[in-house]
Order: sequence, then C-alpha cells, then structure tokens
Amino acid sequence: MSEPAFSVLVLTEDGSPRALETIELLVKKMFRHLDPRCDNHRIRFEPGNDQAREVLTANQFKNPRHRYLRLLYGYIATQLVLPDRFVFHHVDADRRWSDRKRKPSENAAAVERDILAHVRLRLQGEKLPDAEIDRLMTRYFSIVPYWELEAWLYQNTDRALQLCRHAADCQCPELLAAWRADRSLLDDVAHPSDQLCLGKRHNDALLEGFPTADVIAANTSLAAALEPLLACDALLRAIERTYEYLPDPGSPPA
Repeated sequence: MSEPAFSVLVLTEDGSPRALETIELLVKKMFRHLDPRCDNHRIRFEPGNDQAREVLTANQFKNPRHRYLRLLYGYIATQLVLPDRFVFHHVDADRRWSDRKRKPSENAAAVERDILAHVRLRLQGEKLPDAEIDRLMTRYFSIVPYWELEAWLYQNTDRALQLCRHAADCQCPELLAAWRADRSLLDDVAHPSDQLCLGKRHNDALLEGFPTADVIAANTSLAAALEPLLACDALLRAIERTYEYLPDPGSPPA
C-alpha cells in the first residue's frame, strides 16, 4: 500500500461513538469536491488523543480550569509543526445562518479565543517567525455547521427519505421536499436533528451519495467552511500528491 500523502487530525465536539468517523467521511467529501481526482485512500485520518477528545467534547474547552487545556494547546501546536499535517475541528454554531452577523456563534468565537490564540502563543514560544506561524495556522480548519451537523447531513434528502420511518403522523416527507427545493433553508432551522424522525441515528448513512455540489451552491455554512480550504495552497498541493503515483519500477520509461 502506498504511503499516505498527508495526515488529517480530526477533532469534534460530538461525543457520540461514531462522531469521528462521520466527520472523517464529511472531510473526504469536501476533498473530493476540491479535487475530484483526490484519492482519499492515500490520506491518513487520525483521531485526537484521549485528552483532546475529553476537553473538546461538548466544547468543554470553554472552561478555563479544565485539566487538559494546556495539553490541548501543545498537542495541536505539535501537529501543526509536523510536515504534511492538517487539523479539522468540528464545532456546531448553535445559531441560525441568518443570525450569524447579528448574533455571531459563541462556539466559533470560543475556538478562536480559547484554542487558537493559545496555540499561536505556543508557536511563538518556539521562536518561530511570525510569517511561519501565520502559515502554520492556515492548516487548522474550523468546520462549523449552522445550526448543527445534521443541517448538512439532512441535505441528502433522497437518502433521508429512504431512512424515514414513514409513520402516519411523520412530517419528514414534507420537510425534506421543501429542503430539497431550497437548500438554503436548513441552515436556518434551529435544532434540525429534532425535526426528522431520523434524529442522529443515521449520520454515516446520510453521507452516502451526499449532494456536495448542490449544498455548496446554496452558499450557506458548508460553502463558508470550504473557503479556507480553497485558500490553503499547502492543502491543495497535498491533495494533488494523493494521485501522483510513482511509476512501477519494472515498467519501461515513458
């Protein structure tokens, strides 16, 4: 098997058993949208260590007295300094997309204030030039769905309809039809996971055949999450390396 072209550290506020796998599947969809030739098999996805998972679950990092905060700063800083490493951190906005300017997401702001600012201080403590620190920090990506992750996953309306229980009083078909007709609507739904009978039980399945391009075309929070990836030359070059296979040593020269 070929060596991985680069590594991705996956972090999430979601403490459910399959949360890391769901975010990994989502990030793979994003990579394939950035570059359809991306070979996700040549990317190593890594879960955070136990301390990182504890302090990030339910956004406990906002507690300034959490016992693992300093370990988290050092852990992320170490990841960013290593070559060909990227960090993807999922945190729900807990806000409607239309309210983002009037009432910005406290969770998203807390990532900047309570994590990234301290990671930057750690890198400064390593006597790195400011320009190098700026470059390293571009490899940390916040994945922020509005209101929550299900606002993205439920965009797979066809798959969600298949998974629906179709009970007599179920509102799923009507809601899914409306969301498919206007994909910008879901980002303005408070607690979308409460709206469908699916709840959070089928999140991995909802990424099967996910309509990534259609959702991004709605120009809401998934499109916003993709912008920093598009602006990161290091990530785009790393994705290119996933399909730059070395020739077979036994093959004749081209």
